[in-house]
Amino acid sequence: MSLFRIIFFLVLTACSFSAISQNYQQLSEGGIQGGGTVEYRIDPSSKRIDGNPYYNKDWEKGTLTISNGVKSDVEYIKYNIYLESIIFLQNGIEYLFSNGAEIMEFTVGNSIFIAVPSDNKSKYFYEILTQNNKYWLLKKYDCTLVKGQSSSGIIARTNDKYSVHFNYYVKTNDEQIIPIRTKKSAILQIMQDKSELVNTYIKENKIVFKNEENLIKLFEFYHTLED
Repeated sequence: MSLFRIIFFLVLTACSFSAISQNYQQLSEGGIQGGGTVEYRIDPSSKRIDGNPYYNKDWEKGTLTISNGVKSDVEYIKYNIYLESIIFLQNGIEYLFSNGAEIMEFTVGNSIFIAVPSDNKSKYFYEILTQNNKYWLLKKYDCTLVKGQSSSGIIARTNDKYSVHFNYYVKTNDEQIIPIRTKKSAILQIMQDKSELVNTYIKENKIVFKNEENLIKLFEFYHTLED
């Protein structure tokens, strides 16, 4: 199904423009073919902000899946972490889907993200690092805007700056999203039913818990163990 058909099904919640980055300005609403997209362009006159609020700085191919299961290929897509929103490019115009849209899953290149509802009725996006029928290892990105400093004579003025950081989570088979620390004791607590085998694997493979590849490798080993 075409992207325009997906847009027709998407009904966005009202955007809180106070939460929109200073690098964006609203041009129009209503979107394409009656859809609820909001059109944005970079405002060249806006205050300069250093750093990058995107998961992918450059446009990449991806997919969008909405709540009725309709999935569509997207030629140019970005994930804006600061806005917690998906942006796609069509005919030279950027269109933004807010985090209140009916997006259930999207991909950017080879990375898969799922949408998880929050208490305030918006959604947070989590990257799937590895999964099985018991645990999913997830990664959530957050982006904050660090205020710059005004010039004080000798010290030069500094710009505001985007700061991106992330945390790891486990999604259980009963749909709970649990934050995890990248420490041996915390991981063994999660894998306590196979702790002896996991502990042996950790020692033999010299697992470094703050190394993401090692963490994925450990969860994938755990997934191979039979109940």
